[in-house]
Amino acid sequence: MPPFSLRVTSHNAGFAATLAVLRTFAPTEDDTTFTLAGHSARGDGGGGTFFHAPDDTTSTDDAGLTVVTDSGARLKRIYSGPINVKWFGAVGDGV
Repeated sequence: MPPFSLRVTSHNAGFAATLAVLRTFAPTEDDTTFTLAGHSARGDGGGGTFFHAPDDTTSTDDAGLTVVTDSGARLKRIYSGPINVKWFGAVGDGV
């Protein structure tokens, strides 16, 4: 994997290494999607794919299903099936 944390791969797709990095991006296209490599670190089980929801201006950031960027954009996780606690930063270390 290249050494950068955020990469825009096209006008409507990108890659972020962590949730903190994903929050720094300001989507400019309605159909923007992002691949997240991990919640706090790449490969920690918290990764996934998110889409920009430009009509949503009120959802709160829950750090798993909905992410609010620094610019106020809402990114929603694309998923099916059960919700995984690792998406929210759980690491299973007993803490």
